[in-house]
Formats: sequence, C-alpha cells, structure tokens
Amino acid sequence: AVINKTVTITIKGGMTSYPVCQKLQELGLIANATDFDNYLIKNGFANRISVGTHSLKIGMSYEEIAIAISDPR
Repeated sequence: AVINKTVTITIKGGMTSYPVCQKLQELGLIANATDFDNYLIKNGFANRISVGTHSLKIGMSYEEIAIAISDPR
C-alpha cells in the first residue's frame, strides 16, 4: 500500500451505510464491507453518514473513517 495515498468517496443522499461500506472496500480503505458496516451500526455511526465528498487516507482506522464520513453528534 502507498503511504499517505488519499482517495475520495462521494456519498449521495439516501445511501444507506452498506453501499457506502462496499464503496470503501472497492477503494481499498477497508478489507471487509460487512465488518465495517457492523462497526458503524454498533457504534452509532450508521445513521449519521454525511452526504458529500470526503477525502480519506489509505490506512485510516475504522474509527477515523467513521468520524470522517459522519455528521458530528
């Protein structure tokens, strides 16, 4: 993996957490979409996914990605 490689993801209105997780997996940010979706649901991020374009770095933790793609509480 390239260190500090940045990828962008665009989240559209009405997208549920799972398709977002699938996109993150395609981009190489996470290894498993189902695992990350479960993390989002368990930690209360799934219903806070923020519409728009987000820049994420390869190698971010689940928590860092979740915070980056979520609206603040």
